[in-house]
Amino acid sequence: MLEEKSQELELHGSLWDHRNAMEDVLNQLGKVQVLLEHLGDQYGWNEKPDLRAAIAWMNRSPGESLAEGRDLLGEHSCDWFTGYGDIMTFLDIVGDYVCDSERCIRDVIAGNIKRSV
Repeated sequence: MLEEKSQELELHGSLWDHRNAMEDVLNQLGKVQVLLEHLGDQYGWNEKPDLRAAIAWMNRSPGESLAEGRDLLGEHSCDWFTGYGDIMTFLDIVGDYVCDSERCIRDVIAGNIKRSV
């Protein structure tokens, strides 16, 4: 009877650890979603960046307007080119979250879950 209770407690603890691990994965994937949405909001446009439009936009005089539609393309292109470092940093962070999530899932599958205190 005591042994059955001990096994039941062990199983309950194991299930609890698995649940915590999966909650950690969901948390990591939620962060990935937020970062990807931010990248899409900041740098996602219908047209690909145009280096010439970015240069023209940066070199225009204050208050000067470029040809129809070129202002927006130039501004977006400039944002993309000057924000390239931020884009790569966000992608590195996303990659880290995905790798951590994958590791956690593999640990659950292999039964290598560390007991939470």
